[in-house]
Amino acid sequence: MKHIFFYILFSFLSISVFSQNIPSLEKQLKITSGQNKIMVLNELASAYLKKDLIKAIEYAEEALKMTKKNNTSEQVISELYYTLGTAYYFKGDYKSSEKNFENHLKIITKGNNYNKIAEVYYNIAIIDERAKKYNDAVKNFNKSIEYAKKLQNNDILAKNYQALSAINEFLNKDADALRNLKDYLKIKDKNFKETHEILLEKIEKDKLNITELEKDTLEKSKHIDSLTYEKELIEQLAQKDKEIFNTKEKIHQAEITKQKYRVSIMIIALALLLVITGFIIRNIINKRKTNRILVNKNSEIQQQKEEIETQNNVLTQQKESLEESNNNIKQSITYAKRIQKALIRGEDVLAENFSENFILFKPKDIVSGDFFWIRKIKNIIAIAAVDCTGHGVPGAFMSMLGVSLLNQYVTSRNLDNPGEILNTLRKKVKEYLHQTGELMESKDGMDMSFVLIDSESLEAKYAGANNSLYLVREGNLIEYKPTKNPIGIHYKEVNFETHSINLKKNDSFYLFSDGFADQFGGTDYRKFKVNNFKQMLTENANYHMSEQKNIFEDKFHNWKGNYEQIDDILLIGVKI
Repeated sequence: MKHIFFYILFSFLSISVFSQNIPSLEKQLKITSGQNKIMVLNELASAYLKKDLIKAIEYAEEALKMTKKNNTSEQVISELYYTLGTAYYFKGDYKSSEKNFENHLKIITKGNNYNKIAEVYYNIAIIDERAKKYNDAVKNFNKSIEYAKKLQNNDILAKNYQALSAINEFLNKDADALRNLKDYLKIKDKNFKETHEILLEKIEKDKLNITELEKDTLEKSKHIDSLTYEKELIEQLAQKDKEIFNTKEKIHQAEITKQKYRVSIMIIALALLLVITGFIIRNIINKRKTNRILVNKNSEIQQQKEEIETQNNVLTQQKESLEESNNNIKQSITYAKRIQKALIRGEDVLAENFSENFILFKPKDIVSGDFFWIRKIKNIIAIAAVDCTGHGVPGAFMSMLGVSLLNQYVTSRNLDNPGEILNTLRKKVKEYLHQTGELMESKDGMDMSFVLIDSESLEAKYAGANNSLYLVREGNLIEYKPTKNPIGIHYKEVNFETHSINLKKNDSFYLFSDGFADQFGGTDYRKFKVNNFKQMLTENANYHMSEQKNIFEDKFHNWKGNYEQIDDILLIGVKI
């Protein structure tokens, strides 16, 4: 977890610049007047911001004077104040810079562009922070947060919370610093959580659709069963009709026989026969009609059955696709862990060169933003404990860059000066991440403890980027302090300092990230803190290194309790 306190980098994204180059604009300036000249002066001031701050200020001031004599729109005046605020900042005149940004703010607050207002309050707060006006800075950061919340601009909210956390930590307001840090981390993790929630919601919806289709399928099956029963009933009626017909036919035959005996009965029998015949014909017609209805219903049932089978196939495919997607995500992250684990190595080098050592490594998520790097080059053993910006998947990407740079530039460098090695790593990180100092760009980087040990003479050389090295000798802890710079962009960069250490037998030294000391827990939910961390190392330095690892791991779990682990944990211990 990083605590980069002061930084202020204004972007030019809100300043429109013509596609024309500076010479073309200066030629145009000579032949224009009035409002057109103000517009050209404005564009020239914007164009000179990255080239010549004096000229940028001159052109902007000249344009601003002309606006008083011309009916100039407030938008153009607002842009001129913004340009002047930016130019004066880079010139180092923070008072003039803040004044112009405040004039710019007075104009834009008349509208509803909350994102722009939030950005300007953020810029003013950064100036106050640089000028050590911390109360004003806190006030303006909160103003920026107020406007950013209206449109839920998470990018601006995250930067405000990060800056407020740094100020409150500097002012020893741990509770406020923690709250700001939690807000910052909550926004940083939000995209990943939202993506996961959307996927779960889609799975639940698809499950609901599957349930509804299953219900529909059951209803249709019942309908099919009903039609089948109806068909069987019709067939039974037809059989009854056949039996009636046979019976009537027997009666008819009996009547014909009786004609030989009774002439008078013939007429009655004939009439009865005609009636029966009509009834039979009607039944035959009805039966044919019933058969046609059954044929149509059978066709409809078959079609519905095919549709249901098709729907079931589609649902099955969708379900399999969702299960495959979810499985692929889990497999991808798990496979990323395997790749990271394969790249982060060095335990064998420690075991071969030091009889007592341990590495306590506890990622917050499946993959980690902390990593260790250990190599032996001739008689020099190089050990690095590295803490990258963030944790989880974003932190893991940074760790891969860190491992690659260490593999590339440490093994090929002179191993006499670890400070120069860190200078080189910082330069390469800035190149790879395209860090130039603009306002909204990535501020990612790494903190590192880096030590080189001569296995023959036991002479050690240490350099640190925000992370110390602790040496415990005869029950006393000696701290070798780092250079207060990250390996990445910083508003005030200095060269990393190299410390020389003459190690002695039974010395214990420790390299670490800030995760252990920053963990919240205990009965009153507070940080473990650095002083407790130092005391823990000092009190247990006489134990065997493997036993120390178990003690420290138990200490961490007991302190954390049921609370969430907030950062990756890395602690390396070596006894001479």
